[in-house]
Amino acid sequence: ERLSIKKASKSLEIPVLLVHGVNDETVNFKEAEELKSWISHSHLLEIEDCDHVFNAKHPFDAKMIPKELKVAIHESISFFKS
Repeated sequence: ERLSIKKASKSLEIPVLLVHGVNDETVNFKEAEELKSWISHSHLLEIEDCDHVFNAKHPFDAKMIPKELKVAIHESISFFKS
């Protein structure tokens, strides 16, 4: 009970941004939707056509950042600035 994600989520009183790729095969998108339903002050940013790492990879060695990762970065910065 003390390690319940649902219980911890419901107790959050701060704004929360959830950023999730709709095609994430590692963590199903339905789990992000469930978190959203538990956190009263949350916003779920759905990023279409992207995976768990926003179409990047680990380790990241490309010269260009995928557009889906750019969206995640931009929206995260905007969230923290607001």
